[in-house]
Amino acid sequence: MKILCLTDFPIAPGQRWLWDYVRSNQDQVDFLHTQTNDRYAKWGKLFGYYPAYFKLAWQAYQRTRQPGYDLVVAWESDTGFPLGLLRRLLRQSHPPLAILTFSIRGPLVHFPWLQRLGTSRVDLFTVPSQYEVITYTQSLHLDPGRVRYCPYGVYDIQARLVETPGESFVFSGGRSGRDYDVFLKAVEGLAYPVVLNARPFNLKGLTIPTNVTVNDLLPFPEFARLNHQSRFVVVPLQDVPEAVGITSVLYAMAAGKAVIASQVPGIADYVEDGKTGLLVAPGSPSELRRVIVRLWENPAEAEQMGRNARRLYQAFYTFEAFAQRSIKLLQEFTG
Repeated sequence: MKILCLTDFPIAPGQRWLWDYVRSNQDQVDFLHTQTNDRYAKWGKLFGYYPAYFKLAWQAYQRTRQPGYDLVVAWESDTGFPLGLLRRLLRQSHPPLAILTFSIRGPLVHFPWLQRLGTSRVDLFTVPSQYEVITYTQSLHLDPGRVRYCPYGVYDIQARLVETPGESFVFSGGRSGRDYDVFLKAVEGLAYPVVLNARPFNLKGLTIPTNVTVNDLLPFPEFARLNHQSRFVVVPLQDVPEAVGITSVLYAMAAGKAVIASQVPGIADYVEDGKTGLLVAPGSPSELRRVIVRLWENPAEAEQMGRNARRLYQAFYTFEAFAQRSIKLLQEFTG
C-alpha cells in the first residue's frame, strides 16, 4: 500500500515514523510536513497558525489528484481537518483519509456546521479517549465505525535521564485546556516550591504566588528534565468537551511520577485514581490544594503511585505500543 502522511514535524529521510514500529509492514510511506509557531491563543490562531496547515492541505490535495496513493493519513486535526474541508469543497473522495488523534478545539468549536462540513470527507478518525468516540459520533453525525478509540502513547525520553540532586518541587505545565487560575490559587502560600511551564497568554491576568517559578514552554529536553526531577506532577484542566492534558499525564507516568489531574473527559482512561495518581473535581482550588498537600506530606505514597504509573506506562502507553495500535486500526480500515 502507498500512503501519504501529513505531520506538523519533519520525518528524517529513510525513516517511516509509526510504520517503523511494525517490522512486518511493507507499506510505502511518503511524508509532507509543516511547522508552526505555537504562541497564539484562540482567534489569534486564524492568522498566525492555521494558514500553514491550509497550505499543507493544498499540497496534499495536489499530490493525490493523480492515481497512485491508496491512503492519506493526517496527524491530528491541525493537519487533517483543512484537508478534509478542501476535499469536501473540491469533491475529492479518493484516496480515503484517516486522521489520527483527532480532536476539535480552538476557534473551530464555535462553528458546528463547519466541523461537519470538514469531517464529511474524512473516512476514519482515531481518538485518544473513549468519551470522544461518543461525542464526535453524535456531534458530527458520523457512523460509529468511523470513530475508533486508540489510546495514546509517548516516547520514553525519561529512560535517558539521570536523577540529579536538587530541591524537590511540584511541577505543572502545558497549554491546551489548562486551568491555571485554579492551580495558582491552590498552591498559593504553600511552603514548598512550584515550577510552572506555560504560555504567557495562559497566565494573563493571573497573580503568580511567590513560591511559583514560571517558565515559557521550554524545549523538550528541559521539560523532560523538570518532569523527571519533580516530586509529582499536577495537570489542572478546564471542563472542556474534548480530551486535553493526556500527553502531560503520560510523560509524568513515563517519568515514574504520581499525577494529580482534574477529572475531565478522557483523563480517567489514563489515571487510575488512588493507584497511579489522584483525580480531583475541576474548578475547585480547595480540593486541588488538599491533594497536593496530601502527596507532598506523604512522599512514600507519591513514590508508590509513581512506580505504579511507570509500570502502567511501560505496559500500555509507550510510543511503540501506540504506533502498533494505530497501524492495526489503519490495516483493519483498509482491509
